[in-house]
Amino acid sequence: MTQVACNCFTPVVCTCPELSVTGPTEVTQSGSTMTFTANATGGSQQSVTYNWTVSQGEIVSGQGTPVITVQTTPAMAGQNVTATVTIGGDLCPTCVTTAQTTAGIASIPVATPFTEFTAATPDEIKANLDPFFSGLSNDPTAQGYIINYGTDAQIARRERDIRAAIRFRQFDASRVTFLRGGDTGTGIRTVLYIVPAGTPAPTPDQ
Repeated sequence: MTQVACNCFTPVVCTCPELSVTGPTEVTQSGSTMTFTANATGGSQQSVTYNWTVSQGEIVSGQGTPVITVQTTPAMAGQNVTATVTIGGDLCPTCVTTAQTTAGIASIPVATPFTEFTAATPDEIKANLDPFFSGLSNDPTAQGYIINYGTDAQIARRERDIRAAIRFRQFDASRVTFLRGGDTGTGIRTVLYIVPAGTPAPTPDQ
């Protein structure tokens, strides 16, 4: 009987993992950290390696793992961060090895006018200020700003009337900051702002 050597082998079935990246579900405040997670599920791989890159910001922890933390800066406000992961290991040559996702960073909030009024009697000034005081009372962390435009004499007179209204309503004067916008040539004008905590103060040129 003649024996023939057999070069038979059992083919190895190779299946690829499903790869995706998830990031913050809400916008991140500038200067805070963001977390990104690689999800490599299923497949026949025995081990997976992770290499991360980000479009901006700094990876402060997690490089080489499925989860990274990225530090943002105030200068990145209103922009996006794209995190990209590349996986390696004993993967099939045809496997998808790169995935990414993008997450947003909140813009710097801007103070917007609550209301404004021009020439007014003392009683009309009180009527304009009442909703302003009410709005400040509803948000104890907010600060009120009053910008007056006009000549020095017009502004001084308007400030006296407003301070009198504050005393009359027995409102906490420390909750209100006065700013002078100068003379625009259009007469007296008062602009009121309710500025939430964390929002930069308004400036007269707004």
